[in-house]
Amino acid sequence: MGTSTAKSSELSRARKAVAATMKLKMSKLLFNQPVDPEALGIPNYRDVVKQPMDLGTIHSRLSVGEQQKWQRCEYKTAREVYRDVSLVWDNCVLYNSREVDKPTREAALEVKAVFDQNWKEAGLDEVSEGRADTQASSDCLPESSVSQTVGTAQGDYSELAPEIGTA
Repeated sequence: MGTSTAKSSELSRARKAVAATMKLKMSKLLFNQPVDPEALGIPNYRDVVKQPMDLGTIHSRLSVGEQQKWQRCEYKTAREVYRDVSLVWDNCVLYNSREVDKPTREAALEVKAVFDQNWKEAGLDEVSEGRADTQASSDCLPESSVSQTVGTAQGDYSELAPEIGTA
């Protein structure tokens, strides 16, 4: 029973950290919903981003789990939540690798910093330590490795405004 109580407390705090981050203007614009490649005119998105993730999906999974007393939650630990949240930032940096996309990458890093503060304030900072099981470092993917990974897979979408960048 103690493990169940600790797990539910940890996951509840993780849900609250995600919810607080979702209130940010940049989160609402860029990170709270799944990327819709067709609507955004970025048909190659799924060629570049193999595992899409957004804050709304994470929050929804946590909310359903909480309603079911954590019996059928897709997340078993806060570390799994942190991994998916990190995936949001990593995907954003990966897809938005061109110079014109710099404002979108910077927005991801700013929202990530707020999320990390919310995570720490929720008493979960020890959960994010030793993130060997995640895709990238705490500063997302370095731009040089992003460019090498993406290469020329992206088309030229220069007609899109930088603020329409995606997660």
